[in-house]
Parts: sequence; structure tokens; C-alpha cells
Amino acid sequence: MHLRKPGTDVLLLGDAAVDGRPVERVDVSLRVGAIDKTIRVTGDRRWRGQEGPASPAPFYRMPLRYERARGGRRPDTGELDPENPVGTGHHEDVPNLENPARPMQHARDTPPPVGFGPIAPVWSPRRDRVGTYDERWRTTRAPYLPADFDPRYFHTAPADQIYPGILRGGEPIELRNLWPTPHLRLRVPRCDLSASAHVAGTTEPILLSLETLLIEPGEGHVDLQWRGALTCDKRMVHIDRVEIALKKLELGGPG
Repeated sequence: MHLRKPGTDVLLLGDAAVDGRPVERVDVSLRVGAIDKTIRVTGDRRWRGQEGPASPAPFYRMPLRYERARGGRRPDTGELDPENPVGTGHHEDVPNLENPARPMQHARDTPPPVGFGPIAPVWSPRRDRVGTYDERWRTTRAPYLPADFDPRYFHTAPADQIYPGILRGGEPIELRNLWPTPHLRLRVPRCDLSASAHVAGTTEPILLSLETLLIEPGEGHVDLQWRGALTCDKRMVHIDRVEIALKKLELGGPG
């Protein structure tokens, strides 16, 4: 059993770079239809006490990873930050990835961590949506999901990369300052897919929706994942086969 995502996740994995030349900082932007997001990427720096960050070291390529975003152990409690336990910025090193509107000025600052990649299921805010698994759940509802389960838990993208609705295909994509092409324009491929299940001698259509768009510029990949749901319960043993057909495909090449 599974539930659908409420919208489409837009994910980006890659490295920041500018024309193969060294830079101290650069703004990396991701645009997909209505999504427009920018992260400022700065070379390695150290804190200089109350003076703030030192001058950045130039870099050719910088991985866009959460290990380089604000996070790690919080300065006030010493506990791992629930939004990004693998991050940095509160001790010697300054984060490389920041929101241009909310950069860290001091090691005790706690702006929200930023990134383009997927959020782990045990990180906030995903883990806060998993629901309550207590004695009441065990005795009245298990093995089904708890009543307070939030389907947004299935979203792996940061909140500002969850498309408002479902991507249909054809939406413009624009990437800036990513390796190996500093400026890339293309479109979400249009895929006309159909699916049906043959259950106990009848054919039932399955509605497919585009749930995840993964862009990997360094690999030259644009990956799309669809999901369809069929209410079957105890009829599952009577499913003979599921048929999926690709009726039409329009690739959104560089433009």
C-alpha cells in the first residue's frame, strides 16, 4: 500500500561552477515553471570570532551537498540540528551554501539550511509529519498509517521545490552556474503515459501523475518518476497483469 505525493518534487543534484574559472562566490539558480530558487555558493571560509567570516578561498567546483549548508550541532543546545544534522557553520567553518537573503553573520546564527537535494525521512520537517505510533494506534489502527499521518511526508524536496500542483510536461527549466554548462535551458519532457490493471476479468484504468523530477546536469540526466494508484485491497490476488503504454514522448532539449 502506498499514498501519492500531493504534488511534484523537483530535485537537483550537481556542482556549482562558472566557465571553468576560479571564483570566490556565485549564485546558483534553479527555475522550473513556477519554481524559482537561488542559493549563494561561497568558497571555504573560517570564522574570525566577533569579526565574522574570513575572506573566501576561490574554487572551481563546489558540490551542492547538505554537508556544506548550515547545520550540525546547534550552538545553544549542542544537539544535532533536526533540519540538517550533517551540516556545518556553528564552529570553525562557515557554510558554503546560503540563502542570499539570510547569510550567516555569526557562528550562533541559525537561518534555515538550504539545498537543492532530497531531505532524509528522519529530518525535519518530514519526520514531523509521520504521525503518532502509540498504544492507541497499535490496538485500533495498525498496520495502517495513523490518523494524523500527513501525506506531505512523502515529499523529499525542500518546501520551495515542491511544485504547486502536478507537473504536466513542457514547463521551462533554466539552470545557472552549474557544472558543466553555466547556463542551460530546456523543458520538462512531455510523456503521454497510460496504465491499466486487469483484475478478475475486468480492466480498470490507473491514473498516473508525475511525482518526481530529478535534474543531474553533471550526468546529463533529467529523470521523471510517475506513480499510479489502484484501490484493490483483497482483490490484489486477482490482479492478472498491469499494462503501461507510452503513447507519445517529446524531449525538452537544450534551448
